[in-house]
Amino acid sequence: MVELLATLAISSILISLSLASFSAIDRHQADTAARDVLSLLNYARTEALSRQSSIFVCPSSDNKTCSRPWAKNLVVFVDQNNDQQLDQGDHLLRELSLSQHRIRWRAFGNKTALQYTPMGITNYHNGTFTLCPNNTQASLARNVIVNVGGRGYLGKDRNNNGIVETASGKDLTCP
Repeated sequence: MVELLATLAISSILISLSLASFSAIDRHQADTAARDVLSLLNYARTEALSRQSSIFVCPSSDNKTCSRPWAKNLVVFVDQNNDQQLDQGDHLLRELSLSQHRIRWRAFGNKTALQYTPMGITNYHNGTFTLCPNNTQASLARNVIVNVGGRGYLGKDRNNNGIVETASGKDLTCP
C-alpha cells in the first residue's frame, strides 16, 4: 500500500509539471504570433518609407489576393495600380501565415486593408489586430495596436489577471 501511494504521489507531481510546461508552450506560441504580426507591420512601414510609395497589409486566403474576412494569412504588397487590392501587376513583398491563430482587425473606417503612406503613417487606419488561438482561450489571446502614426505595439496585461487588455482597458475575448 505504501508503494502504491508513493507511486501515485510521484505520478501526480510529474503530471502537474508536464501540464505547466504545456501552458508555458501555449503562452510562448501566442506571444510569438503577436510578435510576428508586429514585425510584419514594422516591415510594411519601413518599406513605405524606403520605397516612398504606399504599402498595404491585407488578409488573404491564398497568399495571392486580398480577401475577407481577416482570418489566418496576411500579405504585404506594393499597389501599382492604386486599387487597394493585391492583383495582377502588384508586387507581393511578404506573407505571414498564422496556423494556430485567427486574426481580427478592428479599425476606424473598417477598411479591407491597412495602408502605410510614403511618410510611414497609416491612412487614418488606427486600430487593433486581435489574435485568438484556435481553442478560443482568452488567456492566450494577444493584440497588436496600431496608432495613426503607423507604429504598432503589443497589448499588455496591466491588471495582472492573465488576460491581455484592449487599448481601452477591457479584457480581450475570443468568440
